[in-house]
Amino acid sequence: MDTSHFSSSQKTGMHLEKICTNGSTCDTFRCKMYGKLIFVKKLKPQYASDIRYREALQKEFETGFRLEHPNLARYISLNEEEMHIEYIDGVTLSEKLANDQDYFSKRANSDKFITQLLSAVQYLHENQVLHLDIKPDNIMLTRINNDVKLIDLGFSHTDCYTDTSGHTELYCSPEQIDGSGTDERSDIYTIGRMIDLLPNRHIYRKIIARCTKHKKEDRYQKIEHIRLPRPTDKAAIAIAATAIAIAILAFSAFYMTGTVANKHIAQTETSSPNNAGNTPKAPRTGSASHAANDLNEIIKKSEELQKNADNTPKAPRTESASHAANDLNEIIKKSEELQKRTTEEFEIFKVKINGYLKNVITFANDSNNLQRYPSYYEYGRKYKELWRESLREIEKDTFTYNRYKSNSNPYSKYVNGLRDSIEHKYNRNCSILP
Repeated sequence: MDTSHFSSSQKTGMHLEKICTNGSTCDTFRCKMYGKLIFVKKLKPQYASDIRYREALQKEFETGFRLEHPNLARYISLNEEEMHIEYIDGVTLSEKLANDQDYFSKRANSDKFITQLLSAVQYLHENQVLHLDIKPDNIMLTRINNDVKLIDLGFSHTDCYTDTSGHTELYCSPEQIDGSGTDERSDIYTIGRMIDLLPNRHIYRKIIARCTKHKKEDRYQKIEHIRLPRPTDKAAIAIAATAIAIAILAFSAFYMTGTVANKHIAQTETSSPNNAGNTPKAPRTGSASHAANDLNEIIKKSEELQKNADNTPKAPRTESASHAANDLNEIIKKSEELQKRTTEEFEIFKVKINGYLKNVITFANDSNNLQRYPSYYEYGRKYKELWRESLREIEKDTFTYNRYKSNSNPYSKYVNGLRDSIEHKYNRNCSILP
């Protein structure tokens, strides 16, 4: 089995500690390589000699090896017997939900989990990979900091490996079951299923409902379209409501204090007419009287302001509000138009760049070229010649060339992933030629 430039010297040759997993075709182990813990994946004995399963293992490795993301398990090496993957010290989502549900009862922890899962899957999609087997056993949370690590690309679909060997029926999308064709929205469906497993799923009920629509057209079309609800909205409303209630109570207490005090003074004067003339008037202008006077003054000014406001032409007031509303609608409209235009431009760019690099991609994928060219030197010369021809064509197209040379996302990520994929195939073929 030819496996790029990885040699048989990379076999562990050390004690393998079996890890209990539910893998149907592979056994998994933990061992040390150069003092570092790694995860080892080997085909079960009954599948080890079957070329289909060996090719599936190679497909998983070649898909994962070119990926680099903090929330994806890193693929290290592959030899004829086993695959080596970054060891993750943690637990699966299934185990976390079973043993530590309190963790997800905190909104911040749930938001972090969903955000990291979305980030990992969005990165896969930007690199032309569909996971197609997102499930609780394929999502790990690290023991330190509970960071998400998405694992197992065994069922993934890529631009060069279009056949996927299966799915997990309990969580997979309807189109995976009926075979009607998968795309990014198939992974979005399973993300909705994962969120639905969380104890505080009610917070994300709208996201879950849209992710898990039966028809692909009714779901979110891209990962970046999924937006978590803001956690501060309800808190802000509660705080504002509390503040208003306190203000009303304070005002009522203030008003009642003045009213009761004045009533008490009036009753005293009425019940003691002989003493009324001898009683000093200062107490009547005390704190209660001052409160009543202040309140009356406020009410008086408020009535004057209201009267002035009523006499003011209403056009300017409604005009400013109308302008503000129109400006806001205009901003939202422009933002939506910009997002739509950016998405459309990116799709056009992907089609164009794949068209310009078509000859290079076809050349690297054509195994017959290994017989046409006697050595890696002749093979490499033809490969570089095709690249130069493609670049000359790209440079003539200003739209494509400016984005091809761009260092900003999403163009650079797509271009780098495409280059890496082609380069990987080229290096693999060169290693076979004399």
